[in-house]
Amino acid sequence: MLKNILKIVEDPILAAPKYTARVLPVMFAPAAMFITIFFILHNLGIEPYLGVKDGPDVGYTAFDFISIVLLVPVIETYLLIAVIWSVCKVIHKNLHIAFFSALFFSVLHSLQEPIWGIFVFWPFFVYSLILISRNGSDHRGGDGVFIVITLHALNNFFIWVLGYIDGA
Repeated sequence: MLKNILKIVEDPILAAPKYTARVLPVMFAPAAMFITIFFILHNLGIEPYLGVKDGPDVGYTAFDFISIVLLVPVIETYLLIAVIWSVCKVIHKNLHIAFFSALFFSVLHSLQEPIWGIFVFWPFFVYSLILISRNGSDHRGGDGVFIVITLHALNNFFIWVLGYIDGA
C-alpha cells in the first residue's frame, strides 16, 4: 500500500493542478479515518479522551483566518525546506528524509498540544515527499513549494472550519 501511495506522491511529471488534486486524498485519508472513528464513538455515547482538555486558543476573526490559512503554510513550508536540506546532509534516502522531517514537525506541534504531533505527522511526511520529488535534491526549481503551500492551506482551512463548527 505504501508503494502505491509513493507512486502517487512521487510523480514528478504530472502538472501541478492535477497533481495537487491527486495527492489531496492521500493527505486527508488519515484525518478522515480519525474523524469517522470519533463520530462513531460519539454517537455510541463514548467520548474519547485524547489528553486534550481545551483545544488551542484559535480565534475566528479575519486575522486568525489569514494567519492560519494563508501565512502559516508559507512560513512552515520554507521552514520544512530548511529542515529537509539539513537532513539531506546526513541522510540520503528520500523516505528517511521525509520521515525525519515529519518527525521534527510532529515534535514542534506537540509542544503546543501533544495530540497535534500525531495528527501532523502524515501531512508533513507527504509535504516532505512532494518537496523532495518535485523540487529535486537541490530544492531549486520545480513546483513543489506551490503545491505544498496549497495543500497545507487546504489542510489548515479544513481544520479551521471544523473548529468553527465545533465551537459554534
